Amino acid sequence: LFGVWLGTLYSALGMLIGSAIAMALGRAFGRPLVERFVRPDALARWDAIAARRGPAFFFLVFLVPGLPDDIVSFVVERYGIGSRIVPMSDDPVRTMIETDMGTLAFQEYFVREKCRPVVRSIRFDGNERARSSPAFRAFIESSTIEAFVICPSNPYLSIDPITSVPGVRKGLSENPAPVVAVSPVVEGKSLKGPTGKIMGELDIPCSSVEVAAHYHGLIDGIIIDDADARLAPEIERMGIKVIVAPIVMQSQQHKFDLAEVVLSLARQLATGPSSLPL
Repeated sequence: LFGVWLGTLYSALGMLIGSAIAMALGRAFGRPLVERFVRPDALARWDAIAARRGPAFFFLVFLVPGLPDDIVSFVVERYGIGSRIVPMSDDPVRTMIETDMGTLAFQEYFVREKCRPVVRSIRFDGNERARSSPAFRAFIESSTIEAFVICPSNPYLSIDPITSVPGVRKGLSENPAPVVAVSPVVEGKSLKGPTGKIMGELDIPCSSVEVAAHYHGLIDGIIIDDADARLAPEIERMGIKVIVAPIVMQSQQHKFDLAEVVLSLARQLATGPSSLPL
């Protein structure tokens, strides 16, 4: 009726407006309205799904053809799933890896070559010209943020691309909220992925001490595993607060427990004498 371009535009606008209305209804009427139309057993299943899967599940549901997005929007708003995923930058920043096979883009190294090549160095093409995205910058500069958490991700492939963008480290250091990291290394081995392999190939000992040193000046505190408790004094000499706790997450309860430890450390840093900045 409207042609390809206008038809696509009108369809996208219609879905956006419809989803916004559905989410507004979910926020306004909440669970009591849902309980009037949904059986208790079905509602219990949705409760369990929301607790287990969270935002990722509902994002995938949005992609299912034929499933009304308005219903999904209502459910998402009803369950208060408020997690937001924002890009570090709207500008292109490419992770390039120098290896024994030559220069590889991250996708080539990670997906095609399955991390097999020996890593010589890592660089981020375009980071000098990149600027943090408005949404990301708003979080960094927010006065309501209580803490920044660096998950046990690969420091070199996952975290460094973000902190390499000009202004990110400075913005985090100027925000009074503490920055807390969870070590991705336990007993000289990475919990997941090629972190340990890359550290070895770059002649960096695979330990929580080296992870803390890598983040020095960026973090206020770090959580390391019970098995690495002996390393805590060395890390604390860097001026970084250390909490020793189980960090290997093998069950949902382990995840909850670690989250509580992260929050506890953040609170300590926020109220202690050396409390400020990520």
